[in-house]
Amino acid sequence: MPGQEQDCLREVTLSTQRLRVLPPAVLGNPALESLDLDRNKLRSITGISKLANLKKLIVSKNQIVDFPNEIQSLIYLEKLELNQNQIRVIPEGIFCHLPRLKHLRLNNNRLGALPRDLAACGGSLQYLNISNNLFRTFPQPVLQLANLQELHVQNNALPGVLHDAPRVHHATGTRHPCHQPPHVRAEFRGEWEKENVSELGNLSPSFSTLMPYPLHLDKCSFLKSFN
Repeated sequence: MPGQEQDCLREVTLSTQRLRVLPPAVLGNPALESLDLDRNKLRSITGISKLANLKKLIVSKNQIVDFPNEIQSLIYLEKLELNQNQIRVIPEGIFCHLPRLKHLRLNNNRLGALPRDLAACGGSLQYLNISNNLFRTFPQPVLQLANLQELHVQNNALPGVLHDAPRVHHATGTRHPCHQPPHVRAEFRGEWEKENVSELGNLSPSFSTLMPYPLHLDKCSFLKSFN
């Protein structure tokens, strides 16, 4: 049926196809809104900028080393997954062009920093996973993501973060800035202030006055280990 054919053209899954380049037939479909390239052998996604209507792009578990600059042309993108590649650096000037981005997975790469312009997604980004990377200090652009609801940072070299930190869910299921027990909040706050005193004055107003660090989230893996 014409309607079903149109839906197929809007969503394409090419996972586990051993792809090394993007197929011309895919790049020739400007109506495409969802593209899944999971588990291939891609080192780049040259030509992806032709798919200007993409809302969902999954390029996880490939062989990408250089962050694809062409992604900045995907201004309607809402979901981006580049996890489990070999990305070391994300250049400036990408995320400032992605005002609708809600979901971002960068886990299991070799990142040690995030670009400053990630803060441009502060009004839209709700999910961020940067676990299993090489971060040694907390990435400051995350502090500007006022609408973030879920953050994963475990398995980095961050001070005071559990290697296998579980998610924290508010017991009532409602949004609340203070999920941790009071004694944990107080101890963590003391450590956070010692390590980040110069940053406290720049925090977004959405952060709780009780917790001036990024634990204002509904589900958060940024936890302090208290033995």
